Amino acid sequence: MPQSCSGWVIARKVAHVSIPNHNKVFGESMAINNHSDSSSDKLLVVLEIANNHMGDFKHGKKLIVALSKAVKAHTDIFEFGVKFQFRELDTFIHPDHRGSSLKYVKRFEETVLSSEEWQGLFTVVKAEGFKLVATPFDETSVQKCAENNVDVIKIASCSLADWPLIECVARTGK
Repeated sequence: MPQSCSGWVIARKVAHVSIPNHNKVFGESMAINNHSDSSSDKLLVVLEIANNHMGDFKHGKKLIVALSKAVKAHTDIFEFGVKFQFRELDTFIHPDHRGSSLKYVKRFEETVLSSEEWQGLFTVVKAEGFKLVATPFDETSVQKCAENNVDVIKIASCSLADWPLIECVARTGK
């Protein structure tokens, strides 16, 4: 896995979980329903690129192609997705802090891609056989997910109490 990728997230898509001797542990049976529209019963492994494209389309493409090569031997067992992060910087960063040297503000402003560059990365993701996964940090970015037919939308842990964002994501059905 390329060093510039920030991590792996694993999610299980199952219709039922069977745990031997589960009554001794849980006291009752446990079922997890699959609400996914995917026909695959494979584990979904999400490869997080986030903003590690560094605002450079060519670098982002190289990451995706490298990830594809890294997982190729495991596609019979796992389904893979590539995840990005979306923020509408005009509303996400307070006007008083734009252009500042604050660590995250600086990083967000340095990793901006144009709509055409995003489209190019999404095309590469699909061409390499990955699901497209995204974490939106604002409602405008949820709309971007919907417009670009993102397969899976993930809520960031820092957004777990952001009910307007969660409701917006829920309306997408993703």
